[in-house]
Amino acid sequence: MEEKHFIDEKKYISDAVLGLNDGLISNLALVAGVAGAVAHSNIVLIAGIAEVLAGAISMMSSNYLSTKSNSELYDKELEREKQEIRDMPDVERQEIRDIYAKKGFKGKDLERVVEVITSDEEVWLRVMMEEELGFGKVSNKNPMKAAGFTGLAFVLGAIIPVIPFMIFSLSAQALPYAVSFTAAVLFAGGAAKSKFTVKKWYVGGFEMVAIGIFATALTYNLGLLFQI
Repeated sequence: MEEKHFIDEKKYISDAVLGLNDGLISNLALVAGVAGAVAHSNIVLIAGIAEVLAGAISMMSSNYLSTKSNSELYDKELEREKQEIRDMPDVERQEIRDIYAKKGFKGKDLERVVEVITSDEEVWLRVMMEEELGFGKVSNKNPMKAAGFTGLAFVLGAIIPVIPFMIFSLSAQALPYAVSFTAAVLFAGGAAKSKFTVKKWYVGGFEMVAIGIFATALTYNLGLLFQI
């Protein structure tokens, strides 16, 4: 039972990674920009905390609506395809035949594939959804859960660049620590993510750090232009 629960939660990893990375980079860029403009950490701290809350709400809303829309679209197309299989089985069976003929099947092998697939309506539907309509496998995410994972991860990521401004009174003192802490987490996240790709772990790590540093440098220099 615990294993099934773990597998169910794994489909939300991408939502958590999205929220964490967005929180780290966007809030580091924000506090860097404000730190470039003002000397005192309290102003940067207020801006950073505001971004933690506003960003989390924005990310949760966006992911909720996106996940819900994708699920609704899939369900709509699934019902349409199901109805077509029941109303026009010969037409839909020919579509299966055409799909697998393009994959190189022919003769008795092709007819056997068509027979096996169309003998099970659930398999037939899945093949039509994936092969004809290009939906791929659907994870059946709960929109509320997806939003929750994204929002929580965003908060955890976004709070990291803010912590040094709670400790140091001057933004110039706090910013190097904010950059260092955030870069360390970004590197770890990029390195971990590379396990699922062909990239070397250190390439994935440095890639994430480079994105964060670029955004930070850009906003910090913009902040200097409007220095108070």
